[in-house]
Amino acid sequence: MNHERSIMGTEGRDYISAFSAQARQAILQRADNQCEAHDGGCGFDRLEAAHIVHARGENYNSPDNGQAVCRPAHFDQHLNHVDPSLTDYQNDWAAQQIWLRMTPAERQYYITHQ
Repeated sequence: MNHERSIMGTEGRDYISAFSAQARQAILQRADNQCEAHDGGCGFDRLEAAHIVHARGENYNSPDNGQAVCRPAHFDQHLNHVDPSLTDYQNDWAAQQIWLRMTPAERQYYITHQ
């Protein structure tokens, strides 16, 4: 299995996806390139592959442990810190990184739809 991380171009910065390029593609294809958090209703087409469970284990980077979400939804998931396997520091860091990747339109969407 290829464990290389994919580098994704973003609005002015690159970031390293925890999922391999193959896993990320499988997650997005399974979701039909629609945001699973908003049932495709958010209108954003730049989706991220986000972990469902953050506990490091055998299936951590498996497509089965991933979901396609827009950045506002991904940010919200970390802001609400619903996964106890992340420390507050890890979760805050992840939320900050997602916020930095968000475009102004994505930030405005998050602010007006929270």
